[in-house]
Amino acid sequence: MKKVVVSRLFNVLSDSEDAISTSTMLKIDKIRKDNNLFIIMDNCHYKDILFYDKSYPFIDYIIACGGSYIFDVRKDRVVYKKKVLASTLKKLNKTSSKKKYYLEDKVVDKIDIDNDEVYKVDIIDYSDEDLEIVKKLTVNTFIHDNIIEINRVTKFEALDKILKNRYSKDNIISICLDDSDLGVLNNSNGYLVKKGDNDNKIVEKILNKYF
Repeated sequence: MKKVVVSRLFNVLSDSEDAISTSTMLKIDKIRKDNNLFIIMDNCHYKDILFYDKSYPFIDYIIACGGSYIFDVRKDRVVYKKKVLASTLKKLNKTSSKKKYYLEDKVVDKIDIDNDEVYKVDIIDYSDEDLEIVKKLTVNTFIHDNIIEINRVTKFEALDKILKNRYSKDNIISICLDDSDLGVLNNSNGYLVKKGDNDNKIVEKILNKYF
């Protein structure tokens, strides 16, 4: 049966110079030519990921904004999106910290709640009071460093939207980075790597085990 590879891009597939090695790209190209799927998942905006696909196409789907936005690269179209509710945004506006709002086409520092669709919110340099507000909300959250990331969907839920139970756990290989990837990690042949590991082509070594 054909397989699916799901990988983080930044700090995992890319190295410390934000580059992907030629040998790794050639490996991914061969995997896709054999009709296996290659999916990139990350917490950033999908356009930040799509930039890497322009000169040497290698992505079938992008899971962006932590799971709330799915882009079919081959068909050049959005296949799924789930925005943060306006009622949630109004409550988040009570936080004292800086925020970034991930919209359909860009990331902004300020937003008109009544006019814009938001798919993820980052609360930067958050305080204890900010955290208490977020805990009272029905949202998906991921906390790391000095940031609270907020959306309504996990990456695993997004992956399920793409695969639709057509692949068994044994035929999904995931290369993950942090706790926001745990759902995918635990429902696949999962590998948890550290930032900078791909300076030693760790992704390529994992792929060589299966292809």
